[in-house]
Amino acid sequence: MGSGKTTVGRELSALAGLPFIDLDERIRQVSGCSIPEIFASEGEARFRKIEFDCLKDILEGGGSLVLSLGGGTVTIPGALELLGQKSALVYLEASPQTILSRLGDSDGSRPLFRGGDFAALLESRRPFYEQARLIIPVDGKNACEVAKEIKSKIPI
Repeated sequence: MGSGKTTVGRELSALAGLPFIDLDERIRQVSGCSIPEIFASEGEARFRKIEFDCLKDILEGGGSLVLSLGGGTVTIPGALELLGQKSALVYLEASPQTILSRLGDSDGSRPLFRGGDFAALLESRRPFYEQARLIIPVDGKNACEVAKEIKSKIPI
């Protein structure tokens, strides 16, 4: 969260002339609920199940596209394997300081951000993120710069 996945994804989509899908938005469409509502009413485990099912449906739909994942998607058992088979996974590496400056006071739409140790959450996910095909440091860069860098390093 806060690394720029959605913003960079939209830029990359425009540069590459490919459709863009935001996984969080797809989850909202499929479930009819916001992510905080799913967390509150059904818990994180149910949210991750919905998230994985949506990811699988998108990736098995075929065709090239730019897909923005949620920050925890890669921690779901089987997600990294599926992504490795069907995509070129990119990790937008942002420092905790950059992420916190971008998120500011969370608006409640990020359930795992509220009241937790954000740096510890980031560190627990780092081993998953570092399995990406491409790691792009994003501190000090705008979305257009990051999208151009991705496009130059991954044939789209």
